[in-house]
Amino acid sequence: MRWGALALAILLCGCSAQGPVEAEKAEQCMTNLQGLWEPMEFYMTDHHGQYPDRLEQLTACGPARQEPYVSILPECPPGWSYVYEVQPGTVSRYTLICRSQVSVPGLTPDYPRMTSESRPARHP
Repeated sequence: MRWGALALAILLCGCSAQGPVEAEKAEQCMTNLQGLWEPMEFYMTDHHGQYPDRLEQLTACGPARQEPYVSILPECPPGWSYVYEVQPGTVSRYTLICRSQVSVPGLTPDYPRMTSESRPARHP
């Protein structure tokens, strides 16, 4: 009986530890998004109000630039991925979300998030 209780305790500890680990990943993604905000704005300024169709375009030089907007794109933590969308019907609005494949307690599914209208902000 003691082995069963020990196995259950180990299982429960592993599940509860997932929340803090995922919250740390969300913070890393937020830092990544904050680092992309300014290059996105520079790109838009250099391209007559248009944001890139793909994030990879930030690694190219602009029309008046000798260097790319970013040297490399930041990587999401394992199990997370960027979702970048230029809003339909316009190239002057975008949404960039770093999304987890697991539920993070206390965080909404669209956090961390950055849009053309708002800089990334810490989750309340």
